Amino acid sequence: MGFGIRESTEYHRQVDVALVIHPFCRGQRLGSAALELAVGYAFGPMACDAITAGIYEFNDLPMLMIEKLGFERTPALDVVEESKWGMGTVVQRTYVIESPRDA
Repeated sequence: MGFGIRESTEYHRQVDVALVIHPFCRGQRLGSAALELAVGYAFGPMACDAITAGIYEFNDLPMLMIEKLGFERTPALDVVEESKWGMGTVVQRTYVIESPRDA
């Protein structure tokens, strides 16, 4: 898992989170557990305003997981790019969750 803090026009302090689970370890709720900890840390000690996550359009299960954790799809922030894996053009769907203290 990785964090990248950046300033954005919409949020004062925003974190981008990335998570990769080895195929052998999938289906054990490790991704959900890790992301729950990351959200707590970002909104707690890091005092971030929002967390974003990008998930490729062909990766359905992570989209369901992240929505269950409260992230909302934000199509205006989607990224269209050339695939790094020879799949042509792909869309990275963007999801955002805002800090509960900003609600």
